[in-house]
Amino acid sequence: MSDNAGNEVRLQRLRSLLVPIDEHPAGRLIDLESSVAAMAADPLPAPWGMVWAPPACQNYLEEAVPHLPRLNGWVRLSDRRSKSFSHDNFYIDMVIETPGGIDVGRIAEAARRCSSGTLTLESKVVGTVTYTELAAPTLAEATTLTMQIQVRFDAPADDATAAIMARYGYVAPRGADGRPSAVNNIKQVSYVATGETLFMVLSPDPAVIESMPTMLYRRARDAGGN
Repeated sequence: MSDNAGNEVRLQRLRSLLVPIDEHPAGRLIDLESSVAAMAADPLPAPWGMVWAPPACQNYLEEAVPHLPRLNGWVRLSDRRSKSFSHDNFYIDMVIETPGGIDVGRIAEAARRCSSGTLTLESKVVGTVTYTELAAPTLAEATTLTMQIQVRFDAPADDATAAIMARYGYVAPRGADGRPSAVNNIKQVSYVATGETLFMVLSPDPAVIESMPTMLYRRARDAGGN
């Protein structure tokens, strides 16, 4: 078997570890999937007007696992190019083959650099970003990490500010009086590393984060994942 054929077999095995979309509690939010390598080679256009400070608020995973784009893996997510995209409904799950394994403590260490950060949109609108570690499931022969990611913007002072925020998926809810209020976007992200397999799940629904890491871990163990 050629190297390419062997890589494809391993890639499809990894893909099979993710919960099938038609059985997935957040399946309706998944409208894009790809190998990690293909996504790295042809990434989605980065929103030009977003500046995260410190950079770890956006890139903590790449800082913790700098060779990640070169690893075998599969990723599924909500397509942020959709006109209806909102961070209130943004979902990602991913499975990666990590030769030699990885301790998620490295990921936690990188994310701690964004215990208090900022997100600036088009050099005009500034919000706060906060990563907070939460209780993670205890799983045999695995390391786990769960975090809350909070992005908050004050109520936009005018329609132009609200439009900038909405352009990046931060839609200010409107009250009974029709006036926009503050955006308080909260998502949770969970990592499970077992053997040479790393899972990641990001969801705005805490119930998904509560159930999915253990479900993925069991799928890997049942499949004989090391």
